[in-house]
Amino acid sequence: MSKFFNFKLLAKYWMVIFACLLINQVKAQVYHADPGLVGFDITDLSDVSVDANLLNLNSVYKLKLQLTNTGPDEIPVQTTELIIGLGLYLEVDPGFDLSTAPLSNYFTWTKTIDVNGQVTITGNLHTPLPQSYSAYEAVFNIKPLSLTPSGFPPAITGNWTIINNNPTQFLSDNNGFNNSVSLDYRVVPGSPLPVTLISFNAFNKNCNINADWKVENEMNFDRYELQI
Repeated sequence: MSKFFNFKLLAKYWMVIFACLLINQVKAQVYHADPGLVGFDITDLSDVSVDANLLNLNSVYKLKLQLTNTGPDEIPVQTTELIIGLGLYLEVDPGFDLSTAPLSNYFTWTKTIDVNGQVTITGNLHTPLPQSYSAYEAVFNIKPLSLTPSGFPPAITGNWTIINNNPTQFLSDNNGFNNSVSLDYRVVPGSPLPVTLISFNAFNKNCNINADWKVENEMNFDRYELQI
């Protein structure tokens, strides 16, 4: 066996490796797009906007996030990831099916709990997001977990990150300053019912309590529950 190291042979190997890497890099098509987030909105289940600082502990809401692509190209799959953090005082409504959430034809939505204990919704792009369109709106049913303490309010955060895990398609973000949004919120005790009680009568009949009442001005009302 030769005692001399063949530097020429090693150099040839490195040239081959570099050429392979260069070929793979050339194969990746560059897409120029602009994934952007416009902002959050919170509504009741009837799509009426509510004050994010007056979220009722016992209510369910819709969280809406408008997202856009104003670039000249589509956004390829496996190039971006949308992460929505609900803070420590909100959760996804247990009865809400993420697999049928709006934009599920483009995103696969999953729910996790991050290292800080907050519920996080992650959207992985499985179908290219078309070019030059601004009418997308992700919608999720959320509900408060507990009252928020005094001091700085918690926030719902949205981050559209560029991950570029697609070996054949590379995303070039035209504007990296519109990828994040946030919304401060507060969870408060149950607010007064949106109804005016005119009269209420209760009486005992055959060991049963019968009740009748009259109301007006019912707004966004679902049902009545009597507790004895």
